[in-house]
Amino acid sequence: MTKFGRLVLAATLSLVFLSPAIAQRDGQLSAFANRSAGLMHWADHTWVTDFQLRPTCPTPQADYWYSAGDCHPSGSDKDPRPLSSADADLGVAKCIARPNEHTFNPGPATARIVYGIDGVCHQIANRILAATGTRDEAPITVAGARGYRISRFVYGEYGTASQWARLRAECAVAAVPFPSAHADLFAMTAESGLQGKMTIIEKEQDLLRRRIAEIGRRAKSGELASREMADQMNDAINASLRRLASMLGAGDFQRLFDWPAEQEFVLVNPEVAARVKYEKP
Repeated sequence: MTKFGRLVLAATLSLVFLSPAIAQRDGQLSAFANRSAGLMHWADHTWVTDFQLRPTCPTPQADYWYSAGDCHPSGSDKDPRPLSSADADLGVAKCIARPNEHTFNPGPATARIVYGIDGVCHQIANRILAATGTRDEAPITVAGARGYRISRFVYGEYGTASQWARLRAECAVAAVPFPSAHADLFAMTAESGLQGKMTIIEKEQDLLRRRIAEIGRRAKSGELASREMADQMNDAINASLRRLASMLGAGDFQRLFDWPAEQEFVLVNPEVAARVKYEKP
């Protein structure tokens, strides 16, 4: 590994979550994924439980964090796929997001994330999984979910940074400050061996996030219907991906996103967006 690569990887260690002063490792969190739809271009849905068994639906065992989704039973064509498990402070997890509340509206059950604007189910689940972090180990994430690397590029691992910082402080999930506004992108490019393309990717990420913020503002003001918001978000994301594929080439694009350069991508599920209340009261 080059000296630059070692420095980048060292910088990303700032994403490691430190346990609160009095950590209560009193349980375990497990992350699951399944296909959001039967089409190949959809991202996986992800959610979190404090048990490893696959849930019984429609009433799963407690505690089940829906993460802006439905209960997903086993024995179907979209069988839940275990991603990872780790010991956790369940009190912190329940502070970050309220379990066993089946709602799509932003609030305690979605870890404050407004679906499609601050993040999607990947970022909701990652916030809950932050409760698995310790002084010595980074928290687990939903990194094995289909489409996660694109989701991470679009929203980051934990969604809107300022919003997450407030919730993290409220729930005593301490963290070393990020070294830059693009720390997550530094990690992604280092993992993919594309540090030399960082400037190109960073510029495109900034452009996309400005577009997302504008679409989000219009949705919250009532100018856009929920499905229209989702369509515009997905159009903006795919336009960004096409620009990157053109600049990076198909091979580097595949290495960065683990996704074919020519394939369309649906990150913001219109069916989920249709169930979210975006307008401010």
